[in-house]
Amino acid sequence: MGCGQSSSAAAPRPAGGAAAAVQQEPKYAGPPVTYNIVNIDVPHESQTGLLFSPEMAFNTLTGSVYLPALTNMYDLGFRMSTFNVSPGSMTASGFVSLKLESKLRTQGIFHQVTEEEKGKWKLCMEKSSLPQQVFGTGLLKIGGTSSTQPIHIFQTIDRISNEGGRLVSIEVTGGSFTGASAAPVSATMGMGTQPSMMLYGHSPSTLLCVDIFYEMPTTQGGEKYMYQIVPAQMSAVLKTLTGAIGGSWTVTFDWMNIVGPYLSQGWKLVEVFLDQNNKSFSDRAFMASKITSEVGAMFIFEKPLSKANDNTPVYEAKMVEYRAPGKMKMAGIGKTTIEVNANWDSVIAQEGQNGWDLVRILQTPATIFKQSLSMTPEFGWVHYIYFQRKIMQAPAEQQSTDEPPAPVLPPQEQETN
Repeated sequence: MGCGQSSSAAAPRPAGGAAAAVQQEPKYAGPPVTYNIVNIDVPHESQTGLLFSPEMAFNTLTGSVYLPALTNMYDLGFRMSTFNVSPGSMTASGFVSLKLESKLRTQGIFHQVTEEEKGKWKLCMEKSSLPQQVFGTGLLKIGGTSSTQPIHIFQTIDRISNEGGRLVSIEVTGGSFTGASAAPVSATMGMGTQPSMMLYGHSPSTLLCVDIFYEMPTTQGGEKYMYQIVPAQMSAVLKTLTGAIGGSWTVTFDWMNIVGPYLSQGWKLVEVFLDQNNKSFSDRAFMASKITSEVGAMFIFEKPLSKANDNTPVYEAKMVEYRAPGKMKMAGIGKTTIEVNANWDSVIAQEGQNGWDLVRILQTPATIFKQSLSMTPEFGWVHYIYFQRKIMQAPAEQQSTDEPPAPVLPPQEQETN
């Protein structure tokens, strides 16, 4: 656990850039949100001894690489909205052995605060982990399941809230798996949630590394906050034809039926985290196949303890679908490079002008390929970007009859005599 000290490294840049198509809305009565984004690219490498080796390791990112630059933003009058690890580029090469070289983009996205709010919070980070079991079966009906135990994440959120802190963001920043005989592997390190290997076997020893970002007050005696953690599931179906590149994706994620009831009872959405409880399977038929991925997620809500019994709606939320453009380049035999330019800065900046505060950029399994005979085919990686803002004019006498979904409560330690 640590709260970083300020540093002058990695000067921020305003969010903006090329124009993006954002749905027009009525003018918002509240103040706009001004964003600043800190990007730090981190080289990364992993390798297996053999293509079907029982072991592969992804080194976790070291927080010291980016934490000083992120905490520096608080001295400049900003607070973090979210932390994101996304692919900048990835090169895979080799036949007998597989070598992956990637450049990961760590991105802290901040919003400007008022003079009154400036200096009241400091940014901290704690390393956590997700122990994971991975198992895959099948030859004709290929698939696999991964299940995680986010107990330490629950316990950390509970402890932070008891100490007066507030959750900001949770992100997977590394991991390793051993003992696999070509198990289905959930791609991590910001490279997506879809399985990247679909054979049979199992991986009994898997550990994903997680960074938990939170804020602590700079003075004592302030408000404390409580949290609800609600499980959800995203379903993504890819239909392909034999010999075709890409395919037709259908993504189903009924997020509004989870978020809506909580917002209507005064909660604030603070995080949407893919918890790596995933399942995937493939149905193959003549000249066609259908791959289904079921991706686990957690919606995390926050409420001041002083408002525990106050169900007045405070926030409204929205989701914007965004395709991060990328290119695939095949250079020589056995070497492929993927480059992604996830330039969502302009979308975030434009939404901020209408008062929308960023919650999370969530990568879906969907990858849209453009049919091309070129050696550098283009594709788009589909993301869901979640925003929320304060309700300026609450509906008169609105009574919600919807019951929120059941949350997942942090486990309580048993007392021992």
